[in-house]
Order: sequence, then C-alpha cells, then structure tokens
Amino acid sequence: MRKGALAGLLLIVCGAALGATVLHEPIAAVAVQNADGGTVRVHEQGTAAVHEQGTASVNVTNDSIPVTGTVNLGNSAQRVIHVASNVTLPKNFALNTGFQDTSDCRALAAFIKPGDLNLDNSDVFIRVSVTGASIGDQQGNTGGIRAGNAWYFSSTGGVPFFAPKTELVSANGDEDNPHTLTDAWLICQR
Repeated sequence: MRKGALAGLLLIVCGAALGATVLHEPIAAVAVQNADGGTVRVHEQGTAAVHEQGTASVNVTNDSIPVTGTVNLGNSAQRVIHVASNVTLPKNFALNTGFQDTSDCRALAAFIKPGDLNLDNSDVFIRVSVTGASIGDQQGNTGGIRAGNAWYFSSTGGVPFFAPKTELVSANGDEDNPHTLTDAWLICQR
C-alpha cells in the first residue's frame, strides 16, 4: 500500500514539474501573419478559411426599431417618410408637417398613430405643390379615404394623387384641449 501511495505521489510531482517547465506554452500557438481576401495565414498551419466574407447578414429579433426621416425599402415599390413624432397640437389647430419630395411617387397614403388625438375623416389631408412653396404655389388640399388609421389619397374617379412636393396636415378639432399626435408617415408608392 505504501509503494502505491509513493508511486502516485511521485507521478503527481513529475507531472507538475513537466507542466511547469516543458509545457508552459500552449500546445498549438497560432499567430496571425497576413489577412488577404477571406483567408488568414497562420504560423506552421498553412491557410485557414475565414467564415464571414463580404457583407454580413443581420437579423433583428426585437419588437421594433424606431425610425426617423425617409426610409428606402431596398428595391421595394414603397418609400416611407416619417413626418411627425410626439407633436402636441394646441386646441383647434392644424399641424402642417412641411413639404416632402414626392416626385418619385405614383400614389400617396398616410399612416397615423393618433395618440390621444381624436381624428375624424376630414381631420387629415395632404397639400400638393409643384415646388413646395407655402404661398402662391399650392395646388390644393386633398382629403383621403380613411381605413382605420390610414388615409389613401385619390381623386373622385379613383385616380391616385401624386405631386413633386406633398405635405401632410393633421387637425386637432377639439376647441378646448391640446392633444398629442404620436407618429405620422407619408407612404410613397413608386
């Protein structure tokens, strides 16, 4: 029994001495020397392939991402223009969002998150213009056909409206209280 314990202790001491002296470096050291076009040359190992090349794909898994300004949806036939966010409208007041470039649009729609603003069918409309000048160039106001919180703009003959410049107008018809408009977008169909 003593010989077995002595042999075990001797084996542990030799292993510790060997590990502290001979094997104090990692067994396979890799040093990056050069990266060219998707491969990395490694010391004494030849060439190893690199996983990602070019543009990496990114997937978003959260609920939503806040967006501001104009958003192009790749080669899509739509362009989204964010025109208002958390705007308090005084009582009996109409918000003009400012003219946007809609020269590439065949048709327009507005999507609105009204917040505590109570919108009637006639409370949302667009102003169309050739140059976007607020005086002397406006070609008129156009009401939309409402479906929920979306307004679609077309003539009485069903022909979609389009113009080089367009602004969205949202009105607070409450004569006593201000209300907040959460968000509004113009949707440009190209």
